Amino acid sequence: MNGMPGGIREMARGAVRYLDIDRSAPKLGWYGGDMIKAVYWLVWLGLYAGMVHPASRAHTLILGKVSTNPQKHYRQLKPLVDYVAERMQDLGIQAGDVRLVPNERELARLLREGKVDWMTDSVFPALFYQESAGAEIILKRWKKGVPSYRSVFITRADAPIHELADLKGKVLVFEDPGSTTAFFWPAVELLRRGYVLQQVAAGQRPERQSIGYRFTSSEINISMQVAEGKAAAGVYSDLDWEDREHTPARVRARLRIFHRTRPLPRMLELVRGDWHEKLRFRLRQILLQLHLDPKGAKVLKAFQKSRRFEALSTEDWDMIRQARRLFVRFHEFLLSQ
Repeated sequence: MNGMPGGIREMARGAVRYLDIDRSAPKLGWYGGDMIKAVYWLVWLGLYAGMVHPASRAHTLILGKVSTNPQKHYRQLKPLVDYVAERMQDLGIQAGDVRLVPNERELARLLREGKVDWMTDSVFPALFYQESAGAEIILKRWKKGVPSYRSVFITRADAPIHELADLKGKVLVFEDPGSTTAFFWPAVELLRRGYVLQQVAAGQRPERQSIGYRFTSSEINISMQVAEGKAAAGVYSDLDWEDREHTPARVRARLRIFHRTRPLPRMLELVRGDWHEKLRFRLRQILLQLHLDPKGAKVLKAFQKSRRFEALSTEDWDMIRQARRLFVRFHEFLLSQ
């Protein structure tokens, strides 16, 4: 980054502030660092400015998403929003567009300002959008062919860990602070059972009555660090446990699951709270029938190998309501760290 031209470097520093990038947070994903991420987003925002459809905002359906890879997600989402917009023309929608942002707080702001109509995310961010921007959940989505998933706690096959209580005085590894199944859901599982969580640095041990935790930034790091004894246990989704890229067979042979959480909907679709009821109803109707149309099924598959959209069951709503109650406690926990 030292070779970066001075003007670009200053723009990147400004972007770090504008994008609300936390320098103290773990370095997540593919980009490697704050300045690289900021420069990438500056370039993307410049490109995005030229992609906005000329139709007025009132006649454009805007699909929003947090993204660390905006070019990839734009290619996935644009066909989906175009498909839906074409079927809402009688309601005044003339075009569809995608708005990608670098973090949840920015998307919440756009929701409050009416600049995004519809978004898709997992349960933890969805609860944040509900609480901070008044968004409303309308459907769930089968991402990568599955309607739900859960967190699984893993440890070495030969470790003396058989239940959550055995984690006291030991270190548990999560993926990153924005993950639903590799942070939020397992953390609230521990908190609701009365355990004390203590963030620790690499090589540091927690107090005897606390469960230490730190972040590893990826699923493969979770399985590898547990298998190698660098952490007593780890937690991610049951899908990661079955995924050979996240848990290679040679690594999985050295591990076992010792606790499973209750399932959660895989992905949720939300709309802004003040969106017109006719538009909301039509969007829901189109998405529910999308997989029945060959063109729609192709659009779905291109977006994270999705299979279908589906109405939430009574059990889904019960779990979301419970997660919402726990979200408040989780927020208090984060403020205490």
